[in-house]
Amino acid sequence: MENLPHGNAVIVANHLGWADAVVLLCRLPARPRLHVIGEILGLSERTRSFVRSVGGVIPVDRARHGDGALLEHVDACLRQGASLLLFPEGRTGEREGEVLAFHKGFAHFATGAGVPVVPVGISGTLELWLRRRIRVVVGEPIATAGVDVDTLTELARDRVAALLPPVAPQRGPRLMRRRLSTLF
Repeated sequence: MENLPHGNAVIVANHLGWADAVVLLCRLPARPRLHVIGEILGLSERTRSFVRSVGGVIPVDRARHGDGALLEHVDACLRQGASLLLFPEGRTGEREGEVLAFHKGFAHFATGAGVPVVPVGISGTLELWLRRRIRVVVGEPIATAGVDVDTLTELARDRVAALLPPVAPQRGPRLMRRRLSTLF
């Protein structure tokens, strides 16, 4: 946690399953306020508007690429000193220890606001069971001044991948694995 900057930032992490955002919200400090950007499946536009107004979660609709309301919301959050949490892979990975290619949106947000990007590696959430060890590692912030979006995207992806531990086989009982892994 000592790698987290004192001000706001754009936090990027690999994405393995439904529990990732919950784990990170519980593990990362409450200040500055952390907003999660993500797709919320099955919600009506009215419900999305409500969630957007309450804060905490900034819903993304993939069908509305370049959504002006989303961009305004993100800019407002960063201007007010809040931090953003994104999973720039855009979908969940299929294997522990593997990081998919990153989309560039987070890099545009960070460079536009002049805030650092904080890489976070999360492991243990692909399959969940009772007493399953989940690991969160926060990397050193990446300064965005003078860095172009493509370079920042690749650098952040490489830093997240470097934070992940080697994949080791899990032994012992996996109590409630099926139910917990597919909760949502």
